[in-house]
Amino acid sequence: MTEAEARDGLEVLTALGQGFDDGEFGNGSFDAQAEADDDWAQAMAADEAAALPARGG
Repeated sequence: MTEAEARDGLEVLTALGQGFDDGEFGNGSFDAQAEADDDWAQAMAADEAAALPARGG
């Protein structure tokens, strides 16, 4: 492998890494799932908090 080929390979890997950081290539789905999980947990906590006065909490 020549130095130029190595540099080109590094540029490709850097671009791929940046794409994953930016949520391309499906990585964004993990962030979306985590956000949905957070939203669900907040909704459940709000439901429980709203139910506390009814239970005499």
